[in-house]
Amino acid sequence: MDRQLLILDPQNLQIWDLALKLFRENVITLEKVQSRLMCQILDEVHKERCGEAIDRQLLRTVIRMLVDLKLYDSIFLPEFLRKSQQLYTYEADLLTRQLNVPEYLLHVDKRIIEEEDRLVVYLDANSTRGLLISTLVSELLTRPLDHLLDNGLVTPLKTKQTSQLSLLFSLISRVPNGIDKLRTHFRNYIIQMGREMVENPTHDPEKDRAMIQNLLDSRDFLSEIIISCFSNDSSFMRVLQEAYEEFINQRPNKPAEFLAKYLDSHLRSGNKAQTEEELDKLMDKAMILFRFIDGKDIFEAFYTKELAKRLLLNKSASVDAEKAMLSKLKQECGPNYTRKMETMFQDIELSRQLSKNFRLSLPGAHAIELSVNVICPASWPPYPQTTANYPPEMVALREEFTRFYLSHHQGRKLMYEPSLGTCVVKAKFPTTPNLRKELQVSELQALVLLQFNQSDNAPITYMTIAENTGIEEKELKRTLLSLAAGKGQRVLIKTPGNLEIESDHQFIFNTEFRHRLTRIKFNQIQLKETEQEQVATEERVFADRVAHVDCCIVRIMKTRKTIDHNSLLSEVYKQLQFPLKASDIKKRIENLIERDYMKRDSNEGWLFLEPSVFIHKIISIYLTPNKRFCSSDIFFLTTNKYHCSSSLYPTVYFRIRFYIPIHCLNERVTQHIYYTQLRKNQIAFNLFCDSSVYLHLAAFALQAELGNAPTSFDSSASESYFRPELYFPEKFIKLWDNVELAYYTYIHHSSIRNTTAYLAEFHFIHLATKLNSDFNLHLYPVVKPTQKSRFSVWVGVSPNGFTLYKHFPDDWIVPTNRIKWNDVKRIYYDHHTVTVDLYSKACTRDFEMQRTLSARHLFGLITNMHFYQSIAEMSATHSSDLLHKIELGDYRELSV
Repeated sequence: MDRQLLILDPQNLQIWDLALKLFRENVITLEKVQSRLMCQILDEVHKERCGEAIDRQLLRTVIRMLVDLKLYDSIFLPEFLRKSQQLYTYEADLLTRQLNVPEYLLHVDKRIIEEEDRLVVYLDANSTRGLLISTLVSELLTRPLDHLLDNGLVTPLKTKQTSQLSLLFSLISRVPNGIDKLRTHFRNYIIQMGREMVENPTHDPEKDRAMIQNLLDSRDFLSEIIISCFSNDSSFMRVLQEAYEEFINQRPNKPAEFLAKYLDSHLRSGNKAQTEEELDKLMDKAMILFRFIDGKDIFEAFYTKELAKRLLLNKSASVDAEKAMLSKLKQECGPNYTRKMETMFQDIELSRQLSKNFRLSLPGAHAIELSVNVICPASWPPYPQTTANYPPEMVALREEFTRFYLSHHQGRKLMYEPSLGTCVVKAKFPTTPNLRKELQVSELQALVLLQFNQSDNAPITYMTIAENTGIEEKELKRTLLSLAAGKGQRVLIKTPGNLEIESDHQFIFNTEFRHRLTRIKFNQIQLKETEQEQVATEERVFADRVAHVDCCIVRIMKTRKTIDHNSLLSEVYKQLQFPLKASDIKKRIENLIERDYMKRDSNEGWLFLEPSVFIHKIISIYLTPNKRFCSSDIFFLTTNKYHCSSSLYPTVYFRIRFYIPIHCLNERVTQHIYYTQLRKNQIAFNLFCDSSVYLHLAAFALQAELGNAPTSFDSSASESYFRPELYFPEKFIKLWDNVELAYYTYIHHSSIRNTTAYLAEFHFIHLATKLNSDFNLHLYPVVKPTQKSRFSVWVGVSPNGFTLYKHFPDDWIVPTNRIKWNDVKRIYYDHHTVTVDLYSKACTRDFEMQRTLSARHLFGLITNMHFYQSIAEMSATHSSDLLHKIELGDYRELSV
């Protein structure tokens, strides 16, 4: 029949299509039929949603019919979605009040599974899935989202319910922007939890001691939650880092301090619970917290102090672990951060070899075995000096070591610190007559025990012990209590037996002392950190911060010249790597204003001022005999045959250059440029210093690049030793014979033998930056001290003018007169005297020198500086091109 109909008229419908059309138009579209059909279908769906059993096959057939009739999307789907929305709205309102969040989430998850099953069994999945699931999520999850996050995240995190967290994440991920809100709540929880761990308003010491371990455990757990429950979402990892960085710095300085002490507790000997692999993992975790901490200088101070105790007392659990931790810090913060720590290790290694050589140098066996740690105070934490009286045997051995050391290191001075020493005292007790015990005590404890080395064992009063040992009162009382009141370590008996010590209290050796160990370690109370030591450590760090802030501000101002206040704050925050308040920066700005480094401009910003040179401060620094550079290192002697032949030759010359310490630089590239520029300054003769200082610089550079100098100098092979043009300016090389220059360089190079490349580079930078300092200043002595005057007179010449100063024997510097360049009328000299005529008061100033050559040098210095100052003033009114032509001798464009 279909063929016949189509042959007659191709536009005719097939029988089945025609039947469906007629059925749709005459039956289904009838309002009465359609209404009853929709009600029946929706009622069946509702029954199933409420848990009743229905004929799913019949429902599938009816819905398939609607699809075939093309009525599913038009008459069924809108009504179906409306009923679904009503149901889920009702459920959300009801169940959020009746169920807790985990139960509610399980219900929502069940609903999603059921709806997915209906889509497969009898609904049209293609057109229904997106709309239905969207409706369900909107009503069951989006509307109560804040309630679910407020009440459904914290509890599972605290109770470590990973299954609930996984379900929460999977459901919230269906909500638009739901992950963003989950991240926000997750971040708030971490910050709140972290603040509870870090803050300690009750000052509970146990809570502080457990802080770092709690932070590490919490971070491990939260990281595992992100990986296993939050699909390892990188955004949650980022939130975790940001939250830790925020709350860990809410309590300034303390997390850094406790992290250093936490590492000390694990790196100290006696901690045998961890393998090397576990210790390395622990250090990696600690480094993660270290990256969050702003006060890295606080960590450095406390870690250095604890490291010093471990090294001096030989308490490190593993040298490899110590160096591994040092390497991690160096990689994170740069070499300058760990410079002092590396020097400490070098001091200990050199001390061991030194003690070994000393024992070998002794003629025979000695009753006392001595090991000495010789350390450089500049790289170690400061320790309070303690005095004590030693028995003759110990004094003789100490003097023997002093002679041995000074014979190998001339010009040095040894200072002994008894509070840092340890001793092993061998003792016999009547309770174990055949066994000799070894008491591992501090040096001060040993001095006290030796007072009882008498056969009669008579009691000794506190006053007698104090007179014999010479130990300070507070330290002596603590030492006696450690020997008489320590748990299981009462080698002395005190009468009376309380913890208070008076001058007439007596002590006696405990002949009934028993202990199961042969070597007994006594608590060394004097090395425990006191509150005063802790405050002193923090104060040292804060003092360093002040200097860093000043350098940073001046460096920024010198570069920018003018800058608004907010931009200045932003630049300071960017360059400095420790926490800083705006009020702290304001105080430093006020201080710099008082010192004439900057001032406020008309636009409410800051204006940089070329620094006014306080000459008396510079003189006091460089003339003090205790300083690194004494006067013979810095000030030139006019009789030196290696001096430059120029008449303009200052005794000291400083270029204006501002810098910040290496460890405050953020970029490694910046550090590289910093080092490279100093080398360029040296070769380009930008570091104006005498021949001795240049030889020092060249020696340090050679040591850093080539290592130790040859064992002997061969004049015939001097050209193969080094290339002078790589270490000296051309003007400098012309004054020397090549062999002579190589020889003197070799002498300086040999003096720093066995210095590591790193230390050589550091000394080079230190010396170069000293010369390349913050001032542009010339100093010259004009009157030597006499028995009558007892002071010398100096003239200081700077871009601002020149000043006369009196220098007294006790290093007090008194300015007597200051003269501006614009007040100078005429300058001339005659034999030994330089004369300056002034406009003001029509007066003159005479400077009488010891020699004509000295007067000529001073005259050239003043006239040239005056000339440069005039050029600078002319630069403000004439073009740079014209000035350049004048310098080249081209005067054609000058008008008469």
